[in-house]
Amino acid sequence: MAGAGNEILDPLDAAERGFVLGALLLHPSGDTDPAARLEVPSDARCGDALARIAALPRSERVKLTRQLAREVVAPLPAGLEEVDQAILANLLHDEPPDVLHLIARAAPPSVRQAIASRLAAEPPPTLGTDQVIDFPRPQNRGDRAPREANGTPAASVVGASRLSAPAEATRPEIAPGPPHEVIGRAGNPDGTSPELLIELQRVIFSRIVPVRPADQGAGPGASTARGLLLLDGARRTAELSRRGALVLALSLRGARREVILRAAALAGPPWADQILAVACAADVPAEDDHPPMDRAAALELVAATAPAAVPGETVTRLGARAAGARMTREGERGLGGADQARAVAQRLSPAIGAELLSGAGLGVEIG
Repeated sequence: MAGAGNEILDPLDAAERGFVLGALLLHPSGDTDPAARLEVPSDARCGDALARIAALPRSERVKLTRQLAREVVAPLPAGLEEVDQAILANLLHDEPPDVLHLIARAAPPSVRQAIASRLAAEPPPTLGTDQVIDFPRPQNRGDRAPREANGTPAASVVGASRLSAPAEATRPEIAPGPPHEVIGRAGNPDGTSPELLIELQRVIFSRIVPVRPADQGAGPGASTARGLLLLDGARRTAELSRRGALVLALSLRGARREVILRAAALAGPPWADQILAVACAADVPAEDDHPPMDRAAALELVAATAPAAVPGETVTRLGARAAGARMTREGERGLGGADQARAVAQRLSPAIGAELLSGAGLGVEIG
């Protein structure tokens, strides 16, 4: 069942998974009609997933629905461990140490690293006996404070109260571990309720777009964003550099040979040969089933891209801007829309991610 379920769900992005879950809850038999009203390419992907789910035995449909529900409502967004450290630092910047200690217990290693860096920069506490922050255990759902807009520290969103405590009391060591081991354990050392911990996680990481790692490649017809998200960090950067080298080469077509040679030398290996081949070729092949970009469009992208101190990174930035521009084309957006571009940007360094979002026309905020 797990293999069949993954095969069905792998082509779907986070928004499409949420749609399929909602459709299954409304139509447990797997009715595919709701997907017909979605935007391309989500209509075909969701329709195919619902059709294949409908063909499963009832017990397997129930298991797959349960699997989807766990993913969609998870307090830690899928793929959080791939988010760039600078973006994590930005998310955690305004949170008090008490909150950081709490969420570190159930966080992946990359988040614990960002928290450790944040706490290392924190000045030593000078709290008195009446200033120790504690978090009350909510009695029921109605007792929880409402959430506020993005960017508000989680402590003020969830609600924190002052509680007298002995001045010599020391905070227990962080005991990192998988979420299911920490959240499901009754009686945390400091008395924090599991419900509050989950709420803190949801508030702090609400701006991270979830991306579930896939076991298989993007396959034919995958969107630009989906194809990039299925790559690991090093291959994602290499793919953006390849795209940037192609755009640079297209912008050089018709230029003097010495200009082409100088640009190729600055880009360096392994992209210099590609730049020379494309810039001097009689014909330019289509790129990923898309018609080749004309020189005017390539020159516009090159002019808009902010140069980096290292020429090789400038090529990567150029590829990110070009990929972002492609993500806004008709047939690339899908149900996830701009979120998929943000998901890619959050898993790149801030400078490269900013170029991608600028190319997609989404501004530069990525964390």
